Amino acid sequence: MIRPLVRPVAGPATSLGQGGPQRHGFWLRPIGALATGFLLSAAVIFALTLGIGAAVGVPLVPSTFRLLGAVALVLVLCGFEIAALRGKTVCRLSWRRQTPKNLIYKYGPVRGPLLWGLDTGLTVTTFRISAATWATLGLALLQLAPVWTGVAYGIGFAAPLAAATVLPRWRPPLADGTIHEPHWIAVALSRRLWVPQAINLVVMVAVLALIVNRMF
Repeated sequence: MIRPLVRPVAGPATSLGQGGPQRHGFWLRPIGALATGFLLSAAVIFALTLGIGAAVGVPLVPSTFRLLGAVALVLVLCGFEIAALRGKTVCRLSWRRQTPKNLIYKYGPVRGPLLWGLDTGLTVTTFRISAATWATLGLALLQLAPVWTGVAYGIGFAAPLAAATVLPRWRPPLADGTIHEPHWIAVALSRRLWVPQAINLVVMVAVLALIVNRMF
């Protein structure tokens, strides 16, 4: 989505919906818009989750019970993660929906990625590869996650995305000057879902150990 087929030289309207010449580094705009939208949504959803927890009186619950609830939550989600790993699929605990990838064609190289980021950053509006997202939201609801969790979550998405878009070398341009997005990145990720899932499982187990240690 971020680096669709484009023409870096003057010519007819491109697939980004913009005609005329493209300046060097033009793709930084959609990356920035996408990252901004994701960061905003992630910050809002986690702040909202923390606010809901505070509003219903979760902070008044003794910390021991909240920690026990966190242990139970993370254990259940570790089970979902193991099931996804064994089944070689994404987390089953998610809405089976993906953000429309044609937004950039409908709304242009800035508004399209911004909308894409705003949708995806809400975390619960699309499918989840890992159950770790739910664990993080649950800890926020239990008032066991810091207020900057949403910002950290957003940066954790935006930074690798920007690196994956900017750093890989472009393929040689075609005769008409058209250059292609490196689709091998998406292909490699889809074929190795177990890698981020295994990492997230290790992280959740580490969080579980920290919670248990805090209880004692």
